[in-house]
Formats: sequence, structure tokens, C-alpha cells
Amino acid sequence: MAESLPLEMLTYILSFLPLSDQKEASLVSWAWYRAAQNALRESLGLRGICCISLANVDGSPTLYQVLQSVAYHLGPHLQSLSLGGGSPTEASFVALILGCPALCVLDLSGCNSLFTSGTLLAQPEMAQSVRQALSGLRELNLAGLRDLADLSFNQLSSCAPSLECLSLAYCHFTFELGPA
Repeated sequence: MAESLPLEMLTYILSFLPLSDQKEASLVSWAWYRAAQNALRESLGLRGICCISLANVDGSPTLYQVLQSVAYHLGPHLQSLSLGGGSPTEASFVALILGCPALCVLDLSGCNSLFTSGTLLAQPEMAQSVRQALSGLRELNLAGLRDLADLSFNQLSSCAPSLECLSLAYCHFTFELGPA
């Protein structure tokens, strides 16, 4: 019977349970697990979480959905975001940033995959959108990046006009040679 209920209805029902009971209910079936996860995300969004650290961020489609969910439920209140040591794709990074308009602190330390290509935010329309989202960014941590391309650094730093604190500790820059 419960299997035939829509996901939204299961999510709504589980939202009335305490977290420990939601965890137990998530063991019933795959549908209940997804509903419990939705209820948890929604409750986190209602609490106004302002600081989050995401570990083991990679380029998988599942994680892309998680990042979209974080941006939707937590993004409007999020002031500090850490992706330290992860390997997000540019698309997932941009989608997450666009959902976090109140961001003041961004930690991308060790996120080498974003910067090695040298094409981060190379599209002008994407850079403009990110610039609007990061207009209030005050701190940016890029520590420990291998092969940080100067073009990517310039693009990202130009998107943060209010930047007050920048960490480039242990970064290895690569430079594009301009026309002679």
C-alpha cells in the first residue's frame, strides 16, 4: 500500500517523524529511503543552515543531483561553503554557486579538477551569472591547487568584487603566454 503512495506524500508523512524514526523508516524500501532523504533535505532547508562542508565531491551524476538539492534547499541561506579536496565538474560547481546568492566564504582548496583545464568560467554568460552570485563573497580559499591556470584564477577572482581574503598557499600556477 505504502509503495503506491507518491514520493511527495511519503516525504510529507515522514517529515512529522523525528530524525531517528526517519532513519528507521528509510530501511523499509527504496521509495521510503528516497522519501526520508527528501524530508531530511527539506528540514535542513527550513533550519536555515548557513555553513556546510561537502566531502568527496566528484563528477558523478548522483552527486550532481545532491549538489542541486543542496543549492535548492540550503543555498538561499548558505554563507560558507567548503568543497575542499573534491573533484566537482564545472557544471556542478556553477549550478551549486548559482543557488547560493548569500555566500561569503568559499573553500575550493584541493579542488584541482576545476582549475587544471584553464577554462573555468570561460563562457561570458556563465561568468556573468557567477559574478552576480558571488557579488558578496569575502573569502576565497584556493590553497593546495596543482597547476592553477592563470586564466581560471583571473576569471574566478574577477567574479568576486568584494573579496577581502584570498588564500593561495601551496598553489602551483601555470601561465599562458600571451601573443608576442
